[in-house]
Amino acid sequence: MNRHIDRSSLNLREPVDPTPPEPGQATSPVQREILREHARKIRSARDLRQESFDRNIFGEPAWEMLLTLYIIDGDQRRLSTRRIAKLASLSLTTTLRWLDYLEEQQLISRRRNPFDQRVVDTELSDKGRTAMDAYLVRTCAAGGTDQWRAGSAS
Repeated sequence: MNRHIDRSSLNLREPVDPTPPEPGQATSPVQREILREHARKIRSARDLRQESFDRNIFGEPAWEMLLTLYIIDGDQRRLSTRRIAKLASLSLTTTLRWLDYLEEQQLISRRRNPFDQRVVDTELSDKGRTAMDAYLVRTCAAGGTDQWRAGSAS
């Protein structure tokens, strides 16, 4: 079996500059909503994959949680651990293990809910939000979707 791929037939675009936007550079609300919509599309495509393949083949629990937190960031900002597990379609133990790691990496922050001390709320940290912005900007550009740039003029 010949495993050689003729890359000329793949219609590859020019490489995208991997340099993220300047750290701390503010993203306009319009631009951030465009990036959230892009994240929703990524999430939707990942959900569609599960219709054809066993979900364990593509296990990326940390990424599922980061996408989930980014998507809700403008509306709810924080989610309980149980809600993250449900929205990311993960077990509670897997969610807890990966939230510990994401917190160590300073991509999220967690704190007790002031109204119910049994509940721990989680949100993206500034570092996590900036990293997600940078990634989503680059994937928009790589996919030919420069729509996010239009939002910076607002």
